[in-house]
Amino acid sequence: VGLPDILRGRLQRGRPYIERTLSLYDIREHEHLAFLYGHDPAVAAYSQLPIGLWAEGYPDRAREMCARCIDFAREKNHPPSLAMAYALVPITYHLLREPESVLRVGGEIFSLSQQFDVPLWHHLGSIICASASGEIEKLGQLIEASESSGQNFFGSFYTMLLAHLIGKTRSVEEGLDALDRAQAKMEKSDERIIEPEIHRMRGELLVKKSGGGRSDSGDTTVEECFRHSLD
Repeated sequence: VGLPDILRGRLQRGRPYIERTLSLYDIREHEHLAFLYGHDPAVAAYSQLPIGLWAEGYPDRAREMCARCIDFAREKNHPPSLAMAYALVPITYHLLREPESVLRVGGEIFSLSQQFDVPLWHHLGSIICASASGEIEKLGQLIEASESSGQNFFGSFYTMLLAHLIGKTRSVEEGLDALDRAQAKMEKSDERIIEPEIHRMRGELLVKKSGGGRSDSGDTTVEECFRHSLD
């Protein structure tokens, strides 16, 4: 319940559900749930909560929760739960603009997947690591593979990562086009949590394109983009 609300930007509604999961969790009483549902509920909560904390403006708490998630998942030593942590925690590290942490944690999924069959988490971990290491072609191929398989979890976010790399290393116009695709996916999936980032990124690309002030993209101005990113 909590994660869908957080991804839709309903932070004050979603976070209490996740925090309640952690407050009710008893490792001796609920340890079997990892085998019943495929992942440990506390690891799931720990991996999801940092995204909401970041979005609410608590980067230090988000960073602390990321570390707690990894420690707890390693202690549990349940491979699918560990794979979930290695795939989802790097999302928060990316939002915190810490590519070294993305690669340090996300890279763990590759050695784990050599021992255990965790295809979904391996794929999502590969996407975030490709972004952090600047591998545009690989990132694009991984996103296309996700779309072809019908796996669209956080697809708008991953397309936004691609837009950032394209705008940074290729052309602003291509970056803006990719950002339009990310926004279209966001509108379809209602993953509103990344909406401020899309506006911020669009503003940065328009600054790069026009040198600031009013761009030639209709009535869209750099100032409007940054103002929307703070709404």
